[in-house]
Amino acid sequence: MKIKKGVVFSDFHCPYQDKKIIPLYDSFLKEFKPDELVLNGDFLNYAAYSRHGKRKNEVPDERIAQDHIEAIITLDKLLHNKKIKNLVWIDGNHEIMQDDYFMEFPDFFDRSVHRYEKMQLKKRGFKHIIPYKKAYKSGKLFFTHGTRSGVNAVRQALVTDYKANFVMGHIHRSDTATSKNIEDNIMQGYSTGCSCKLDFRYSMSGGQNHGLGVYYVLPNGNFQFYNIVIIDYKFMFEGQLWK
Repeated sequence: MKIKKGVVFSDFHCPYQDKKIIPLYDSFLKEFKPDELVLNGDFLNYAAYSRHGKRKNEVPDERIAQDHIEAIITLDKLLHNKKIKNLVWIDGNHEIMQDDYFMEFPDFFDRSVHRYEKMQLKKRGFKHIIPYKKAYKSGKLFFTHGTRSGVNAVRQALVTDYKANFVMGHIHRSDTATSKNIEDNIMQGYSTGCSCKLDFRYSMSGGQNHGLGVYYVLPNGNFQFYNIVIIDYKFMFEGQLWK
């Protein structure tokens, strides 16, 4: 019986990715050899496209160039010398700011600086590129970046929004919620920790942590998900210490 193995990372926020965590991810991917890797949103930060007092009526190309450079370097390190069959890219609320900017200022649209082209996602082998607020499904488990925030974000998303098994990022901390649907079937929602610097100012709401998710999917779609918290760039999985 073939069991699919997967890994999910979220919220790198390049150029504010935590560079100390990338070697840890690299060594884990090399040894674990997942069939599937999901990048679950906010891989890029795109502050220059933001409305938070930074947007101007001009293309912020210099700052965006730095975001792209750091993101490309990070992707190169994550994917180098790894034969992962299924690569999944999911847009987060930070990626979508680029699309919003180009919609507001269409004269500044340039396909060559769009993230899909700049990151060369298709050439890198990404089979699935999922828009913000949409989901990728692996067995009976959905992956989406998430839209809710606050201490009850995962539970609210589970019982109000998705009503299905899901993994989200967005809130920069590891959390789990459990509920039942009308057929009395167990549903679980998870949020994974972030991959950016913990002093990154968008994550200063408290309780943020580094983390990743590991999952197994049976042919019938049933799954097992492990929500891993990384402390001081170390975690334990299947009896092994990774550092």
